[in-house]
Amino acid sequence: MAAPGSPPATTTPSVPGSILSRAYRPTAVEQALIGKPAEEEAVKAAVQTVADGIDVQGDIHASPEYRAHLARVLTRRAVLQAAQRARG
Repeated sequence: MAAPGSPPATTTPSVPGSILSRAYRPTAVEQALIGKPAEEEAVKAAVQTVADGIDVQGDIHASPEYRAHLARVLTRRAVLQAAQRARG
């Protein structure tokens, strides 16, 4: 059940960051948020899977672990910002 003023998520934007050399849509994150309130705790839990099952690429600028962490952070921020905009 969504909290007052917080619409439940039906679809979510996906901005995982630079973890692959191509675009990537983390549908597991989207599925985890459907019907849940787009609030910090639900979103934080859902984005934990953003890099699961893919070979995160590292280079001289960032390790694969850091890029996976950054993907979680950026995806969380994007979802929360989209929810805020949806509330008006």
